[in-house]
Formats: sequence, structure tokens, C-alpha cells
Amino acid sequence: PGTNELEWICLGRRERRDNDDEAAMLRLRSTDGGRTWDEDGLFIPGLRYPPDMAVLSDDSILVAYGYRDQPEGARATRLFDDGRRWSETELVVHDTAPNFDTGYASVVIHDGWVVIAFYDADGGDVYEYEKAFCEVVRVREEEILEVLV
Repeated sequence: PGTNELEWICLGRRERRDNDDEAAMLRLRSTDGGRTWDEDGLFIPGLRYPPDMAVLSDDSILVAYGYRDQPEGARATRLFDDGRRWSETELVVHDTAPNFDTGYASVVIHDGWVVIAFYDADGGDVYEYEKAFCEVVRVREEEILEVLV
């Protein structure tokens, strides 16, 4: 990036194709303050989306997302080197979702705590939203820094 430009990272869900192997989290980058974006490649393969990001105290990035492979639930990983590589381990936020309609995580960091909220559609059938619910997990930031390396 130029001296006055920030590099931006955007994570999102790659549209599904004919099979779920092609679905993944996609990473985009902008080096001109968000005016243009380049696909930086697939990021975190598998059914892991949609993501939310927050910057940790050491300037690494925490990414929380729905984990839609079995066992379904919510997980998190940590990005290093301005988002160019991620931790070798995943934090299992929860793994008891009743089906793959789970995730939509939201991450907030405040006063040494990381709060991750996510939802589950708890029905016998997917998309039974009247039975959907939200869960919130709170973890000390120092624990995340120790575990996700």
C-alpha cells in the first residue's frame, strides 16, 4: 500500500457451486482504501461461514464463524501477518448445533474479554426460525492468545 493507504481485508462466503467442497470462506484485499478489491483466494476451506472479525490486543485478528461441517456449531481462528495466515488450531465455541443452519457470529472485544454471539435454528427441519435462538460465549482474551497459535 501507499504511505497514506490502508490495506483492508474482507472475509465472506463464497457462493456455493454444485457441491459443498467449493463452498468456503473467501478472502478479499484492498490496497487503495476500499476503492477496489482483489480476490486473495480461498481462505479456511470447508463450510465455515459467515465470519465476523475483531482485532486483538496484539494486532492479530480473531475470526468467528459458523462451523457447518459435523459436528455443527461455531468456531474461531486467529489471523496473523495482516490476515495472510491463520492459526493451526480452531477454538470450538460450541459443537452441539442441531443442524447446519448455525453461525452468523458476532465478535466484540472489551476490557480483556472476547464475547462471541451466534445463532442456531433449533428445529427438526432447517429454517424453522420460530425455534431459533442466540447464544453468547465470553472468553478471556489472554486465553485466546494462548490457545490459537
